[in-house]
Amino acid sequence: MSRENLGSRAHSVAVADPLADIMSRLKLAGTRYHFIGAGGVGMSGLARLLLGKKAIVTGSDQNNGAVTKRLNALGARIYTGHSAENLDPATDIVVISAAIKADNPELQMARLRGCRIFKYAQFLGELMDHFEGVAISGTHGKSTTTGWLVYTLKQIGIDPNFVVGAEVLQLNGSSGCGDTDLFIVEACEYDRSFHNFRPSITCILNIERDHLDCYKNEAEIVDSFHQFAKNIRPGGTLVANGEDANVMDVVSRLATAGDPCLVSRDPIGESRIVDHGSQAPGHGPQVVTFGLDPHCDISARNLRQTGGFYQFDVFRDGRLLGATRISLPGLHNVRNALAVIAMALSAGGQAEPVLEALDGFKGMDRRLMLKGIVPSQDRPGPASFDPNEGPDRRGICVLDDYAHHPTEIQASLAAIRERYQPRRLWCVFQAHQYGRTHALLEEFAHSFALADKVIIPEIYFARDSQASCDAVNADILTERIRACGADVLHLASFEAVCDYLEQNVHAGDVVVTMGAGDVWKVSDEYIQRLRRNR
Repeated sequence: MSRENLGSRAHSVAVADPLADIMSRLKLAGTRYHFIGAGGVGMSGLARLLLGKKAIVTGSDQNNGAVTKRLNALGARIYTGHSAENLDPATDIVVISAAIKADNPELQMARLRGCRIFKYAQFLGELMDHFEGVAISGTHGKSTTTGWLVYTLKQIGIDPNFVVGAEVLQLNGSSGCGDTDLFIVEACEYDRSFHNFRPSITCILNIERDHLDCYKNEAEIVDSFHQFAKNIRPGGTLVANGEDANVMDVVSRLATAGDPCLVSRDPIGESRIVDHGSQAPGHGPQVVTFGLDPHCDISARNLRQTGGFYQFDVFRDGRLLGATRISLPGLHNVRNALAVIAMALSAGGQAEPVLEALDGFKGMDRRLMLKGIVPSQDRPGPASFDPNEGPDRRGICVLDDYAHHPTEIQASLAAIRERYQPRRLWCVFQAHQYGRTHALLEEFAHSFALADKVIIPEIYFARDSQASCDAVNADILTERIRACGADVLHLASFEAVCDYLEQNVHAGDVVVTMGAGDVWKVSDEYIQRLRRNR
């Protein structure tokens, strides 16, 4: 592995106007974009970025929620519902979300008028081609690591453009315009969408079985990540989890890679093979590994905990860079922090300010998010929260988390145990997709060992076939979890879940809602009930 250039890449931070040439080529200002499905986090983030570059943005979504209202407040015009009349005749480019079907009336009108049409990831890839791109991928941890990297770079004086797949409270949203040529994006493997990206720096956090509605098996997933990694620009860097066997399989394949890159940027078309000057055999990208293993290029040693948060020493190539601490719980976030360090150094940051900046990041929306600590009826009084001691035993602590994969569930529950030391840990888990639940049923069944009580509402439907819906249900999932020794029950409705929590949760307990669907509504409603009953 080539490591001597780590930290040597410098971006045009000191240039008076580093984006002037880029913006003139892209002609973003004044160009009319229409977003079909504008309410999604990624789509809305991209729309906000374009608004910041003085583009004209219209769009539509089925729901008139907080996201679309925010876009309208920023100067966009987002319609509720889909209609051919929503498409301005002067529209230049149409961007569609993955959920938009071919019979959508706005999409049909766009084709009739000859508009350029892109899927979200296709257009994001087109945009990235004009910047120094950084793409962060992996089965788990993409959003947190992407937001963390952006935050860290801003703290050390590097102001990137970015699009993240979740809200970053400290960055005022899921996207932003910077004053450098750096463009940081979260890269999702679903439907192989990350094949559209050709970044200068690529990060692979981990690779596991998921999205089995798009992939036949784990081997095909690894192949897809390999294709993604091959798209790194010549002279670029791959930041790789040195403790993940599948990631290191990708690294080993790159050592002999010399075939052309696969991209799929044609408007709503088939993939095409393009030779982007791919690395010659034996001359692949610079690889920087990270992990707890001391043999990794960037490693963490001497880990210690204070209040459930980790402090540790950071080493590069066996040499001490310095000590740091993080304000996100869990060992998985130590690894995410190491990935941030590796990318920040590769983007031109210096070790000391990077390590100092890490601790300031407080996390993402729906990522082990503390919703509230409310005094309980059985031990009334003002609840306090000492960050060094955990929640006051008079309060009930309510969290919300996006975990929707067995590995994520285990990592989040372990982090909660370390951080909050609950009297009892309650987990309300809403499985996301029937297909994922069926494919990973046994893994899910073994994921809740660290929870004292588990409640399973109905499975969240998304993109599922009828066959998937027929193969599994919440009762089957509940029984499999119970067979693995967990104390679990199935309650179909969110109202029933809240009723049960009200009757059975006591002071010192922690309740976490988990899932990629709308289970967050349970935490919101439950907190409201607790506060009404004080």
